[in-house]
Amino acid sequence: MKIVNNNRVNLVFIILLSLYLILLIRALYLSSLISEKSSKHISKTDNDYRYDIFDRNGQILATDIVTYTLYAEPYNIRSVKKIVADLKSYAPDLNWKNIARKLSNKSFKGRVLLIRDLTPKQKLSINNLGNVGLYFHEDYKRFYPYSNIMSHLLGFVDYDEHGLSGFEGYVNKVLRKEQQIKQSKINLAIDIRVQNIVHEELTRAMKKFSAKGAVGIVMDVKTAEIFALVSLPDYNPYDPGPSLIDRRYNNKASYDTHEMGSTFKIFTMALALEKKLIKLDDMVDVSKNIKISGYQIKDFKKIKEEISIRDIFVRSSNIGTSKIAQKFSDAEQQDFFKNLNLFEPLEIELIEKSYGNLPRKWGLTRKITASYGYGVSITAIHLIQAVNAIINNGTFLPATILKGKNDNKLGEKVISTQNSSHVRKLMREVVRRGTARKAFSKGYDIGGKTGSANKVGKYGYDEDRLLSSFIGFFPVEKPKFIIYSFLDEPQGIKETGGYATGGATVAPLVKNIIERIAPIYDIAPEKNARF
Repeated sequence: MKIVNNNRVNLVFIILLSLYLILLIRALYLSSLISEKSSKHISKTDNDYRYDIFDRNGQILATDIVTYTLYAEPYNIRSVKKIVADLKSYAPDLNWKNIARKLSNKSFKGRVLLIRDLTPKQKLSINNLGNVGLYFHEDYKRFYPYSNIMSHLLGFVDYDEHGLSGFEGYVNKVLRKEQQIKQSKINLAIDIRVQNIVHEELTRAMKKFSAKGAVGIVMDVKTAEIFALVSLPDYNPYDPGPSLIDRRYNNKASYDTHEMGSTFKIFTMALALEKKLIKLDDMVDVSKNIKISGYQIKDFKKIKEEISIRDIFVRSSNIGTSKIAQKFSDAEQQDFFKNLNLFEPLEIELIEKSYGNLPRKWGLTRKITASYGYGVSITAIHLIQAVNAIINNGTFLPATILKGKNDNKLGEKVISTQNSSHVRKLMREVVRRGTARKAFSKGYDIGGKTGSANKVGKYGYDEDRLLSSFIGFFPVEKPKFIIYSFLDEPQGIKETGGYATGGATVAPLVKNIIERIAPIYDIAPEKNARF
């Protein structure tokens, strides 16, 4: 009898022990699930969480917001008809007939995705409808309060919040990889007020001249910080599909390369001055076209008399510029271009960027055509940072969209302070009495240079297709901002006498930008200025 009792005790003990072990294993399993979910949450916070992005003044440009994804379990639903009727207004564009068919399949034991990106208010509203079988999953969604206006700068993210383009892509591929992000937020150099102004003026000009595209960049001369960067057409960061398949949506500021035309004459003049090869009052005959290796060089508007070196620049003579270029060697020109980083990789904090196109062969013809902006292709950012070096007392700094990045950089000297001053004054004369008279502003001392480059077609250069541009800065003596803009294939109108050149189309655009941003930075008009 005792043996039987002992056996029963042992059996009960074994059963209890087994139950305990089952419960323990179950607890450990659940613990592992919780741990896994927790680790996923930590992973989201530490690795996938998008840092808040602000402009230079603390205005939010990009942040994460909480959203909800709605799912349904068909086997738990009581009335498919009621659910469809209740939810249709939250997402009217969905195929609700197809959804109703899926929800009617009671044998399906999984979950059916219904609606993404619901707000907390919408979640509460749906919950209050009292439908059984609906479940919410909390998500994060990237929010861009300025949408298209900042699309080429900020870029966009995928559903898992991985940056795929623009600065968002740069954060993922470069900053995180190099562990350069230590703070919980990022301040860009961008001023959203300036960005809005540039976007408005570009949009207006693009429409006015029926242009295919446009670029506008505003940069601080001393720091090379970009306050605005606009490329048109832009796109919706919540629906970026077109930007992935249509080249028209390329970032034309940092990715597309172009022959820049007469803006390159700034470099030719600066180099010749630096090498002491010219004097500004020397006279040159530009009345006859010249041929270099069978290639004919002519001016847009024929000049019948001798003109000074100074006026070669002011009146943008290709013939005169070619004669200046013959005074320096191929190697001197190449070295100067390299010092200006014209063919080096951009340091700009964007994924979409290109090298300048440095030709393999550099002979007499290449040297001459490059002197007035043909035969070499660069991006808009290459150009603005190079011209900035010329006017910034001869000091080169790489363009950046990060606030404070260049604070401790001294920069590289490319020309003397004296020659920088000479070029600035020449660019002032271009605005006062040269090809950029439409950039003249009463009160603001503006310097600049126009560019009108014929684009390459099937059978060579197309006279009817221009990249029309203007690069300007102000004030001339102590520059604060440099602005570069171009219109891609603008069309001449009655107001411009049918001309679509940089002086006719883009110079007034940059003038408008200057007159609108100057008051923001307390740069008052000089009432008694004698420009």
